[in-house]
Amino acid sequence: MSVSVATGRSGFLRGLFDLSFEQFVTVNIIRTLYVLCLAAGAAAALLIVAVALTRSLLTGLGVLIVLAPLYLLFATAIRVFLEAALVVFRIADHAAEIAEHQADIVLNTAGIGRPARSE
Repeated sequence: MSVSVATGRSGFLRGLFDLSFEQFVTVNIIRTLYVLCLAAGAAAALLIVAVALTRSLLTGLGVLIVLAPLYLLFATAIRVFLEAALVVFRIADHAAEIAEHQADIVLNTAGIGRPARSE
């Protein structure tokens, strides 16, 4: 089973509605997903700081000091998670290529030749 990455806008839509899951869409949207996660985290942090500032200036500054490293930790965790997901998809692509090359080697060794594929 060969899996491909959906490229371009039409490829993305085709991959999105591919019920056989032969095309990966995650690889194409991973950058956008990362930016959305960072923006959502920043918006949540700013909202928390704004609420803390309504209580008192000292509380707002304290929350800001605590949230800054927590936001960096959040961004790092999101990045690591998305990179791990991307690695899984790349492993699947490489495994499919290896399986195809393995089949070519076996068929060529047996002198059978590879039958023509219809795509």
